[in-house]
Amino acid sequence: MHRNLTGDQREVTNFTSNSCYAVLPVLLSPLAANEALLKLRPMLRATCLPLLCLALLGYHTSVCPAADGLTLGGIGLTPNSRVVPGRVMVLLAKVVNRSDKPAVGTIVMTIDELSNLQSTRTVALEPGESDQFELFFPLPTELTQFERIHLAATLAVRQGDHEVILERNGTPAISTLTLPVTTGDVFGIAAEPDQPTLPYWYWPPLAPPTGYELATAARLDAGGKRVSASFENRSLPLNRVQWSGIDLFIIAEPSVLVDPAGVESMQQFMADGGRIWVMLDKVPSRLIRPLLAPDQSCEEVERVVLNELTIDVDLGANSLSEADRTLRSDAGMPMTRVLQSGGRVTHRAGQWPVSLTMDIGYGQLLLTTLDSSVWIEPRSEKNRSSDPLLSSDFQTRLWNRSFAIDANAPRAELPVSESIDYPLQLIGNPVVPKSWVAIALLGFCLVLAAMGLGFAYLGRLTAMGVLAPAVALVASLALLLAATWVRRDIPESVSRLQFIEVGDDGDFALVREQASVYLSAAENMQLDSQVDGMMRSSSAVTTGVRRLVVNDFQKWQMANTDWPPGAWRYDAEFSIPTADLIVDGRLSDQGLELSLPGPLPAPFQDAVLSFVAGDPLLCRPTSAGLRVDNQLTPAAGSWISGSLISDEQQRRLEVYQRYFEPNPLLQRPARRLLGWTTPWQGASWNRELQQQGSALVALPVRLQRPDIGQEVFVPHGLVQLRKDNSRGNITSIFNDRTGKWRTEISIPGRADIQFVLPAEVVPLSASAIDFNLDIAAPQRVVTITIATEMGPVELVKLDSPSIAWSHTVADPAILQAFQDGILNVNIEVGELKSVQNAQALTSVVTWHIDHFHASVRGRVLASSSLSEKR
Repeated sequence: MHRNLTGDQREVTNFTSNSCYAVLPVLLSPLAANEALLKLRPMLRATCLPLLCLALLGYHTSVCPAADGLTLGGIGLTPNSRVVPGRVMVLLAKVVNRSDKPAVGTIVMTIDELSNLQSTRTVALEPGESDQFELFFPLPTELTQFERIHLAATLAVRQGDHEVILERNGTPAISTLTLPVTTGDVFGIAAEPDQPTLPYWYWPPLAPPTGYELATAARLDAGGKRVSASFENRSLPLNRVQWSGIDLFIIAEPSVLVDPAGVESMQQFMADGGRIWVMLDKVPSRLIRPLLAPDQSCEEVERVVLNELTIDVDLGANSLSEADRTLRSDAGMPMTRVLQSGGRVTHRAGQWPVSLTMDIGYGQLLLTTLDSSVWIEPRSEKNRSSDPLLSSDFQTRLWNRSFAIDANAPRAELPVSESIDYPLQLIGNPVVPKSWVAIALLGFCLVLAAMGLGFAYLGRLTAMGVLAPAVALVASLALLLAATWVRRDIPESVSRLQFIEVGDDGDFALVREQASVYLSAAENMQLDSQVDGMMRSSSAVTTGVRRLVVNDFQKWQMANTDWPPGAWRYDAEFSIPTADLIVDGRLSDQGLELSLPGPLPAPFQDAVLSFVAGDPLLCRPTSAGLRVDNQLTPAAGSWISGSLISDEQQRRLEVYQRYFEPNPLLQRPARRLLGWTTPWQGASWNRELQQQGSALVALPVRLQRPDIGQEVFVPHGLVQLRKDNSRGNITSIFNDRTGKWRTEISIPGRADIQFVLPAEVVPLSASAIDFNLDIAAPQRVVTITIATEMGPVELVKLDSPSIAWSHTVADPAILQAFQDGILNVNIEVGELKSVQNAQALTSVVTWHIDHFHASVRGRVLASSSLSEKR
């Protein structure tokens, strides 16, 4: 018996045929054999023995492969994967080779609720070998309508020209699994071994808290669930898809940072927006060096055990009393003292960091230096939950709540994650030429007029009521045929828009691709890839069976025997290895000179420098590369220079506007040069299609330190503007993450901010500082003050400013204050002059700041007394 499988050339072969079992008892029974010999002795000698041999041979070939060949042991979810609509589900399938020779098979997985989707994986095992294989299943967003899904997996082996699914006991060998549809991510953890139990006289009688207890307590206090994936005894995920279901990965075990492949996968995880939390009280700081960006460092000084310490918290949490932030312990509190650069310290014990954040790509590296027992305390009864997923014996201390919330915040959507029309715009719409339409309409009018005159002459105008619609129908059919003919002129093509983020070290690139395919007729084709990635076609594609075929770690295909005609979309993600894709930047007295890397696949066009948040600058081409100064600043959405721009540049301008839209939840990578190239090769269709589209590439910029004594000009796009939280004045009118000021404010405001120079030019002997403030504050007084060693110096007082204010500062006190690279500035916007009651908040007269920039000119000084001018 053979049954065809939908959408594939596989057959179900019945290795236990009922006809064979019906004949065998007759042939093998001694009584039946004797009776047959008595009746049909001559014929039996000629036919029975060969028939008996064939029956025995048929029995052997039907049963043995099912028992001795490949066997599917079962399927299950990986610990770090969940059934989340719009994500990729990762399954594990166990396969055993019970034969005495190598065997190759294919695992086929289907979902009852998604009959037009399949996922397959090719497996190869040596004799007696067993192994686990991963299967990937891109889930559509429409899966939200189901509460659970039902999966079925079968194993097919090749027999001749076909792949057949083995049956056992008359039915196909199928492994099934039912999974609930959920939302949200899990956190991964590699925790240290459990500590010995406390003596019986300790109170409360709880086991010593480990890194796992701290992680779960922080997760629950941040509003999440304690659903986690443990990686103490198994290898880390090595591809982008496996990391997609994890938002936070916690490391309290040094062994996971020893594997180079695992470290590389963690680098890509952070570059793609993930967070990694490393507990430095349990992990040596030298092991995290490969995870840091080039301008970051964190080195261990010593390990101490303290009996008392007071925690100082930034971001306004110092409103807690000192008693709430003071800890005492007779058993001692282990702490690792570190020196760092390039990070933001959020908790301190004296002058030593307790927790700090390193921004890496779109993600973050979180570091803590205190033992787990210091961060948490026994959970109070009123905060306990009966739900096992929401219960924990510990809770974070009050001063730690801000860190717990930040560490477990949901991953922000990357720029332009939503679908845009760029790929469809490249395909275009079939439009009948205006001349054809004019001829059809003119002909219709002339015929109609001629018929009217003719019937009027004959006195039969009533016939026009029948003939006029007929003529209109003929003209409409002519235009329809013309539109059909024009549609045939559109070439079959694939249009791509790629967003490419190159890692800080230039050794990998993460690609997000929005693409559209136009076909003139339904086609059988597949998308082939040789790199780590995944493709998801639009839910509008309902024809055929979309099948994801995984042949190896980075070799996969998305196939369909019936891709629909017309234009349809798909999205893809890839991780591509690269080499030294780093832009070298050198400061001169003219500005920043940029040298592009050599191995770029195509010329770099329409470049924009995004060195600090919220202050991008356009680049001007030079003979040596690109130059950045203050002459080209994006204004009113003009992201591309030039008075005349092409249609393609117009589309790129719209993409730039969407790309740089402020998102307070998104931490953008700093020091990036963005520009356009042709699409990079990640996956290709096995059919001849016209290739079109562009790639927006973000390259890391490596700023070289100028020579000592060299005069440099630092454009405002390289000077970071950030809030000064050390003064205890937390302002809401400026956002560090976006670099943008709050709009439409109706109450007085005050902001303590800092201008920060790049570390490569510090210390700097400034000779001039150019300030530019674009503010509109009608009926208000705006005062700007700068902190110096001699005290605060008033820079300017503006009365009802409405246009941009610019000023070049040469005051020695202010210039001296900028020598160490940080200039503290206070900006204060007063009350409305027409408001008698200072507390009145009903006025509709608002104020806002568009930007506040500072550019610096000066000479680079020696960084220490040991430095020499070379």
